[in-house]
Amino acid sequence: MNEDIQVLDIVIPEDLATAKLPSPELVNYYKDYDNRVIFVGDVDDCLFDVTKQIYEYNRQDKGKKIEDRTPITIQIMSYGGDLYQAYALISAILASTTPVYTINCGVAMSAGLLILLAGHKRFAMKYSTAMMHSGSGSA
Repeated sequence: MNEDIQVLDIVIPEDLATAKLPSPELVNYYKDYDNRVIFVGDVDDCLFDVTKQIYEYNRQDKGKKIEDRTPITIQIMSYGGDLYQAYALISAILASTTPVYTINCGVAMSAGLLILLAGHKRFAMKYSTAMMHSGSGSA
């Protein structure tokens, strides 16, 4: 036997109940994370994590030329939500040196549309819908 080859002890579980595998959703989340794909649904406090992630990708890209940076893709399927959370994300997108591409994957309404419009490049799926209303009557 060649001494350069190591034999690994692989334990194959008897059934799925004993398997220690990550959930498919978690695997897909980290694959998207590595590929710089972010999903935006409800515009609420969860967007703070998206905002932080944009700053983190820019930190990782520090010193790289813009054309050498891997773009950040934000896929939007949102009926809107908290305008102040949207403004925080929009500020991060506009401040980003790393290109941010926004994609309307179906619905970008109200605050979701504002996020879509903030992208350095903007895209929309063929049958997607965008809507902006005229503001609040009670404001």
